[in-house]
Amino acid sequence: MKPRTALGARVLAVRLLFLFGGATATRADVVISQVYEGQESDRYVEVSNTGNAPVNLSAYKLAIWRKSKSSGDASIDGITPSYAALSGTLAAGVTILLKNADANAPSYAADSGVANASVDFDGNDAIAIVDSGNAIIDLFGVGINNRGQNFSRKPTAPSAATVFNAGNWTSSSYSVANSASPGTGNYLGFYSFTVVVKPVLTFAPVAVAGLSTTLGTASASQSYAVAGSNLASPVSVAVSDAAIEISTNSAAGFTNAVMLGVVGGSVSQTLHVRISAAAPLGVLSASVTHVSGTASAVLPVGGEVATASASKAGPRVALDYSVPA
Repeated sequence: MKPRTALGARVLAVRLLFLFGGATATRADVVISQVYEGQESDRYVEVSNTGNAPVNLSAYKLAIWRKSKSSGDASIDGITPSYAALSGTLAAGVTILLKNADANAPSYAADSGVANASVDFDGNDAIAIVDSGNAIIDLFGVGINNRGQNFSRKPTAPSAATVFNAGNWTSSSYSVANSASPGTGNYLGFYSFTVVVKPVLTFAPVAVAGLSTTLGTASASQSYAVAGSNLASPVSVAVSDAAIEISTNSAAGFTNAVMLGVVGGSVSQTLHVRISAAAPLGVLSASVTHVSGTASAVLPVGGEVATASASKAGPRVALDYSVPA
């Protein structure tokens, strides 16, 4: 895929691995996807939006924790960071390459990069994307020294992390990035990543309580909404025991299991649950289980079955309390 350049940003070749189809929640995920330290002033930090919604970069800053010497590993402890503002809008699946203002090599990066005051670091300086309140969003470099190296984020680690994990990165000599081909992982201004979309099932409310009835009689029902996304198969709904029953209809059709169809990876259905006429006497604690592929969710259900009240009324007998004369 040939990158498209616009205002210093290059469109990412996005490799998506959807484990389950369907709509996903809108989100932006701003990460550092490549860090390059070459000769002299050749310094670059690549920032990517691995989410599925545009992000306003003015809400973020690039932070650097500079150590006084170039030896040792990067740290954020006891060091006051410096900050440089970011600006513009970064579309979903797009990266922007930030550079030292005096960077010259590699020429393809120097030509397309955007100068940023914080891109002036040594190999033992920690780097982070922070929010407007200076809270760390994504951290790079703590515990390593990347002098003379190029670090590229692995495609399988596209999410922001407040703790640096070197296992999520591939390191090489800066010369590897200098000669990298467009559309490859070490090419500055390009990040190909894998997105794993997980199936989700939710309820509203998250539990049903307060069901009540008398022995031998089904209770009135309570309703709850089932919602799901990224689902690959119908949702199997089943009660934990015969003391409760469910239906898609508040007035009829109560049973111990139903199947909910999935359209476009999503489900939205109101269900009704009640105590069954077969429920034993006493406090009831049961549940309804919902399963679709690897997604599962359990709805707690509570209530009570009481003894039916017996009538104390009997036949009236006329009594003569008259006193004989």
